[in-house]
Amino acid sequence: MSVGYETLIIAHPEITEEELSELTEKLNEVITRAGGETIKVEKLGKRKLVYKIKKHTKGFFLVNYCQGSPMLPQTIDRFLRFYEKVLRYQTVRLNPKLDIEALRSQDRPGGSEPAARGEKIIYPNKEAEAQIVSEG
Repeated sequence: MSVGYETLIIAHPEITEEELSELTEKLNEVITRAGGETIKVEKLGKRKLVYKIKKHTKGFFLVNYCQGSPMLPQTIDRFLRFYEKVLRYQTVRLNPKLDIEALRSQDRPGGSEPAARGEKIIYPNKEAEAQIVSEG
């Protein structure tokens, strides 16, 4: 039985592009070895944290969508727990009604990352899709 999961990773704010690609490659390798499959990886960029984590006020956010067995979150946890550049992480189970194939092909509205364009995301309610609004 294959279940969908979403893992939010907050990495060290000074992580280089090379270290970030190494993290995603190793995570994909761990997921594949556990019999799972990576669906999509979204780099959300550097963002301000609500509270300090390990004396940092900013962090690099990364979201990994994958599917696999019910044991997959434990495997991801074992890997990320000891990875130096990871400040925090959380893996949650996706809603079974969510279409995984649609998630695989879905892009962010507007193409590039909102944080890179100086925009913020507003979620009016749980049922509505995210709207991107320019600050300024």
